[in-house]
Amino acid sequence: MAIIWINGKWQDVSASGIPLNDRGLLHGCAAFETMRVVDGRVQHLEKHRARLEATSKALSLPSVELLDLLEIIGLLCEKNHCASGHARVRLTVTAGEGTLWDSQLGKNATMWISAQPFTPNLKTISAVLLPWRRNEYSPLSGMKTASYAENLLAKRWAHQQGYDEGVFLNTAGNLCEGSTSNLFLVINQVLYTPDLSSGCLPGVMRAVVLEQAAALGIPCLSTPLSANMLEEADELFFTSALHGIIPANRLGCRILSAPGLITEKLLDIGESSFQ
Repeated sequence: MAIIWINGKWQDVSASGIPLNDRGLLHGCAAFETMRVVDGRVQHLEKHRARLEATSKALSLPSVELLDLLEIIGLLCEKNHCASGHARVRLTVTAGEGTLWDSQLGKNATMWISAQPFTPNLKTISAVLLPWRRNEYSPLSGMKTASYAENLLAKRWAHQQGYDEGVFLNTAGNLCEGSTSNLFLVINQVLYTPDLSSGCLPGVMRAVVLEQAAALGIPCLSTPLSANMLEEADELFFTSALHGIIPANRLGCRILSAPGLITEKLLDIGESSFQ
């Protein structure tokens, strides 16, 4: 029996009763964070909280600012038998009922947190350029919302082509991000990642890697990146809050060093950030 925390109560997930008129369910007007928990401790919690607060404010969703997430998630992991080792925790907030054009929080807005065991097993992945473009001018640009079908279709398409991950360009033809990850390149010992104006998500692990690179003295640029830089890349890796740093061993037909020298340096310190 899986237990969730929902609107301040512990409940069996089968009895959670999400209202069918909730705009999160009907229209995707909801935000979420997926977090990695190690031995009951949430990794990079304040970065997750800050991103969720920014999205919630933009969409008029419930705030998590005053919640004691450390205590709630710790207890939740215990109740779901994943307080030891690695766990995957998802925090979701929805808009509740309302009209299509309503910008106010609905009276039955819902907030819930789920937890389950998780085994990080991605050592390397393959990637391919996606046939669709990210719209960097979208009002949802940079937000992690429940309007996630585009990401899922992109991931599904990449799998159908025989790859693990897909890479989005934006409408300007510049590199943006993976379908469910952020993107980093290494060219001539310099680390590059698309800047936030590309339309990419301000990923939690993306921010951690930028901090780590600065601490290690690795030259790093967050800047617009042209698509042809993929062909110039000596190393390529993706980042996500769940999986950390995942080196790419193949990009289309190109075989890549996985991990390369720069990626390996970041991998060493990256794993130490999960503690």
